[in-house]
Amino acid sequence: MAARQDGELPSLWWGQLFATALYLPLWWWEGAPWGEVSLWVLGITAGSSMLAYYGMSRAYRLGPLTLMVPVVSTWSAVAALLGVLVLGERPGAIQGLGALLTVMGGVANTLFQPSLPVEHPSSRTDVWRGIGWAAAASFGFGVLMLGVVQLTKSLGTGGVMPAVWGLQWLLFAPFWTNRGRMVRWPNGPGAIALMGALEALGFWFAALGVQMAPLALVGPASALSSVLTVVAMRVFFGEPVPAARWACVLVATLGLVLLALPSQ
Repeated sequence: MAARQDGELPSLWWGQLFATALYLPLWWWEGAPWGEVSLWVLGITAGSSMLAYYGMSRAYRLGPLTLMVPVVSTWSAVAALLGVLVLGERPGAIQGLGALLTVMGGVANTLFQPSLPVEHPSSRTDVWRGIGWAAAASFGFGVLMLGVVQLTKSLGTGGVMPAVWGLQWLLFAPFWTNRGRMVRWPNGPGAIALMGALEALGFWFAALGVQMAPLALVGPASALSSVLTVVAMRVFFGEPVPAARWACVLVATLGLVLLALPSQ
């Protein structure tokens, strides 16, 4: 909603700015930790954050959310794979099956494009472009979560995302400052405040989670929110959800649940 009212970049800017304001008291309460931080890790994480959020916003504007959200949600499989390849985590057979089902559900969901009504703002070309951006966002969120695992050790749960978003704004400042809407008060401040608050809360819980459990389990558990989003968009906004797409969402959900089960 925020992207549709203010555009992708302005809503991203204002939402993360609001989320950072909420984070800073938490970081201070934790003792303002600032250990040794790898600039490479921080830079890659910031770039992944930009790719994830911008790709997600573009996808949501180009196509129906009931199609785009499940594709974005496959970031959990990306995070699980990175946990295995980079962090040396070893999930069991159940988690491997869960990763496969998650990817299958998300990809198969893209094959059932509904017949778009005349009043729908998306064309078929836009929908496929949106799918591409959603896939890029999935990859970005997976890498972002890997960065959160690494950076939380030095910055604490309250400092990791402000550091990532701060560098993200710095890296992309030359591009963003050419967009006059970036410095204007948003048209939908309520939606942006809600988005920022939910992002702050979600990443805080994720940062807590990766200190207690492997990334291959925390990522999928976090991504279960995508199912609630699809249901909410159907109930509150009336977006059509064909039976085949519901089946794909259920398959992806089953995969996420299996990923979250403990290894045998």
